[in-house]
Amino acid sequence: MAHTQVLLEHHAKVYIAGRSKEKGAAAIDKLFHETGNGKAEFIQLDLTDSTSVIAAAKLLKSKESKLHLLFNNAFIYTFEVG
Repeated sequence: MAHTQVLLEHHAKVYIAGRSKEKGAAAIDKLFHETGNGKAEFIQLDLTDSTSVIAAAKLLKSKESKLHLLFNNAFIYTFEVG
């Protein structure tokens, strides 16, 4: 989250995407208290669900005409038993 804090400190607008609205709201609240920049928004996104990915993309596209930078800090872990 350090890169997000730096961007907010430089007055950037930031979108934070994740599955949990509660965790997203907590992260945005913490960033606001640390930076004083209220230009962070949460977008609900579950990378394992194509419907969620499409909805998040449509929402972002409706809010912004350009995306200047993207940090992907997620991964999907799978394993086989046996």
